Amino acid sequence: MAHDWPAIVTRALEDKGLNDAGLLDIFTKIDRRDFLRDSYKDIAYDDIPLAIGRGQTISQYSLVAFMTHALEISDAHSVLEVGTGSGYQTAILACLARDVVTLERIKSLQNLARKLLTEVYALTNITYHHADSASVLDAHQTFDRIIVTAAATSVPQDLVNLLNVDGIMVLPCVESQTVQRLTKIKKSAKNVHLESLFRVKFVPMRQGLVQ
Repeated sequence: MAHDWPAIVTRALEDKGLNDAGLLDIFTKIDRRDFLRDSYKDIAYDDIPLAIGRGQTISQYSLVAFMTHALEISDAHSVLEVGTGSGYQTAILACLARDVVTLERIKSLQNLARKLLTEVYALTNITYHHADSASVLDAHQTFDRIIVTAAATSVPQDLVNLLNVDGIMVLPCVESQTVQRLTKIKKSAKNVHLESLFRVKFVPMRQGLVQ
């Protein structure tokens, strides 16, 4: 089954309406199995979220694809990712964007992701920060695209401020105790437009650095 994984992933994404040929091609080159613990490798191509340790999860790959598609990334864009996690989403972003800056508050997860993305995938356009907020960034650093992989109680204004004009941010937002919705934000020269996409379930955004 493992040697057929590109076809399995492609078929699953196409069945959910994702037909972007360029995006599908990247999902056949970044093997989700590489980003999982040994105990989960046999179900790597099931389209479900899985635990990666430290109370964190890797999202189902269709959700990773939908979030990436919503970002409308080109190879001219600089991307900020809040929540490196396993590094799976990071790898997809790095294959599409000019460069990626990724933040992770759990050092052990960041170390594993960095080793994998550097040594196995040889991705050189990623900058890693052990951080729980964007305050670690250079004062004047801004981004064309921002993705957040943990649920925020509201749209973080500090991240909106980091978006360039015509920038896009995608993140899960908490609507109630039981409901989160994936939200797409487009920033123009005059205003910020919010679009609610669909219900999701992410771990909550937390503060505090962890080794």
